[in-house]
Amino acid sequence: FEHARAAYQGTLVAARSQISVVRELIGQGGTSARARTRLAEAERQLMIAEAETDPVEALDAIRRSVTHARDADALARY
Repeated sequence: FEHARAAYQGTLVAARSQISVVRELIGQGGTSARARTRLAEAERQLMIAEAETDPVEALDAIRRSVTHARDADALARY
């Protein structure tokens, strides 16, 4: 559990950062609905992770958040 807690903290920072970047990109306009959908899912997974009490489940959710945020970023840029 300690490893999951430690990994969670670093991944949480990455997720918040990536989500912030994507929000800014999408805010500039001209992005696809797919990018906005992925961003929404990234934000949803972030909320799940922050509410989760089990460190392993929280880590899984925050990793999903990062994945969706990265996908949203790629879709917003290209």
